[in-house]
Formats: sequence, structure tokens, C-alpha cells
Amino acid sequence: MKKITMESIKNKLGFDPLKYNYCKGEIGEDDNWENPFKDLSNEEILFIYHAALADPKCYAKNR
Repeated sequence: MKKITMESIKNKLGFDPLKYNYCKGEIGEDDNWENPFKDLSNEEILFIYHAALADPKCYAKNR
């Protein structure tokens, strides 16, 4: 099994999930929005979760 790293996740997503603006956009529903994390495995999502908890400058945690 391939080792999960933040660099491999950034490459897969095309952006840094710890600096991603999760609250952008207009108020209301957007039927065209597609979840950028849909192709990640459960292990990769857990990796991001634990990295966010450990990072005091994580954008999502400080919103």
C-alpha cells in the first residue's frame, strides 16, 4: 500500500486542503458544486483531519 503524505494529497487535489476556503460562495444551494474531496480514500480524509487538528494555522479550523 502506498504511504499517504500531505504532498500526495495536495497533488491529487490540486490544492492544499489545510488552506482551502471552505466557506466561499454565495448563500444558498449551488447544484453545480462538486465536492473536491470525492476521489479521496477514507484513509486520506482521516489523514487531512488529523493534520488539520495538529496545524494551528489551518484555515478551516480557524474559521
